[in-house]
Amino acid sequence: MEQQNIAIIGLGRVGAVFLERLLELDKHGINIICVAELKETSGRLLAQDNEVKIVELDEMVAMSSKIEIIFDLTGDEKIRKVLRDKLASINNNYTIVAPENIAKIIWAVMGNQMPFPDFHNKKGY
Repeated sequence: MEQQNIAIIGLGRVGAVFLERLLELDKHGINIICVAELKETSGRLLAQDNEVKIVELDEMVAMSSKIEIIFDLTGDEKIRKVLRDKLASINNNYTIVAPENIAKIIWAVMGNQMPFPDFHNKKGY
């Protein structure tokens, strides 16, 4: 089975739940390479407990040639723009930056019984 290397930015209420579900999928080829979260959130603690590398944005970008998808779950369009600009500056045409609306679709496909935790007002690319 081909492995998909994933990173997550934002481990607040949405990102923490999403990380928890993705960690359950490691046997299906989902590999969480790293996460980025500045605050001491439950999601950051979950990442630490599961020995997921916690990085800053620049370090994630430096590792991006090994990451297929970065889920940006911050709800902050400025962070998303900075991430895209940093990836473009190193000519990374490989890594996909997936916003909350893509995470929501994946959440549904995973067969989750509870609705996607929706706490951010702005969505989109």
